[in-house]
Amino acid sequence: HTRRYSDLYTLQEVTYMKITNKGFTLIEELVSIFLVAFILTGVIKLYYLGNIQANLSKRKTMALNLMQAKIENLKNLTYKNIVLNDYPETSTVKIDTGETSLQTDDINGTMMTEIIAEGDGYKVIVTTLWVDYYGAINETLESVITSYL
Repeated sequence: HTRRYSDLYTLQEVTYMKITNKGFTLIEELVSIFLVAFILTGVIKLYYLGNIQANLSKRKTMALNLMQAKIENLKNLTYKNIVLNDYPETSTVKIDTGETSLQTDDINGTMMTEIIAEGDGYKVIVTTLWVDYYGAINETLESVITSYL
């Protein structure tokens, strides 16, 4: 035997449910909109900061690769062919932003190479400095070259 709606609730109970369950109030709506906006603002800010860090990391990696190549070139010279009077040496380098294949968006930087006699070898210090829209950034890489003779 099935029960009818009128058997489950009295008329007073049905009237009370209709009066009290009208939906959300204006304050509840405003609070929920504020919470959603606050959370979305945080997520967008995190995305923006993550993008900045990814770009900086990419440029720092490129600069470190250029510095490592400079150190490898020095290591390929014979120990006698490294002339300390030629250093410090300053050169211009280009850091590819990777935004386009054109060179117009590359960042110009300066690479300074220092070689210091240290013990039975040379201490090589390579520093790269560049300025982009994140500000002035520099990276330094050090290595030691020794004579095995």
